[in-house]
Amino acid sequence: MLPRAVPLFLSLSLVSCASANNDGGPDGGRFDARTRADAAPGQADAAKSIADAAPTPDAAPLEPDAAILAEALLISEVVDADLPGGLPKFVELTNMGSAAVDLSEFSIGIFSNGSFTINGGSSTVLSGSLAPSASFVVSFENSDVAGSSSFETVYGFDADDLSFGAIINGNDTIVLFHGAATGDGSNATITDIYGVIGTDGTGEAWEYVDGFATRRATSTTPSAVFIPADWTFSGPSALDGADAAAVAAATSPGTH
Repeated sequence: MLPRAVPLFLSLSLVSCASANNDGGPDGGRFDARTRADAAPGQADAAKSIADAAPTPDAAPLEPDAAILAEALLISEVVDADLPGGLPKFVELTNMGSAAVDLSEFSIGIFSNGSFTINGGSSTVLSGSLAPSASFVVSFENSDVAGSSSFETVYGFDADDLSFGAIINGNDTIVLFHGAATGDGSNATITDIYGVIGTDGTGEAWEYVDGFATRRATSTTPSAVFIPADWTFSGPSALDGADAAAVAAATSPGTH
């Protein structure tokens, strides 16, 4: 009388149990759906089917998300000069990352004279795209238009953003937000900051009245907390009485 055939599902179960007891064979008892050399033809087919159904790793890494890109954008220069009207005034941003940044995800808010709330009640959202290693200049000047501004007169080219009024002075805190901030800015995320919210900069190391500050080349990571060691400061009044040529020589918008 021929021996009774063992059903396939029972045979697989027995192999699995042997694996759990670590007594399955030369591979240490592991059963990972690979075709075993000693498997019967039916078992080998079933094992191959299980192996084929298993997920495989992605062929390429995921693209960086907005949070990662946000970490690449920082404030790199701040200027409050002394030409008529206290101009030019500007803030330079630089993309320190390896991918283009969508500036429409970011905004700039000014905290004036030690205030805990944003000047005008809301930050100003930026626009455009900023390539890796490139800089973006925001001019703070009333009624400036392309081809006609104190900034253009001094530097010979237009700032990238002319939408801001002359709302910064050298004692104000400048905040780069991820998102459109309002009120105290708690509804958005601080990406980078120059100065200290709630502190009037007068007399502080970071005061830039009639002066400027430049991010050190060694500082390549934005911070939600102001780190004075990341900056070089001209000190207040460094640009007092400076003409357009002297202002242009002392500062460097667009070339961090």
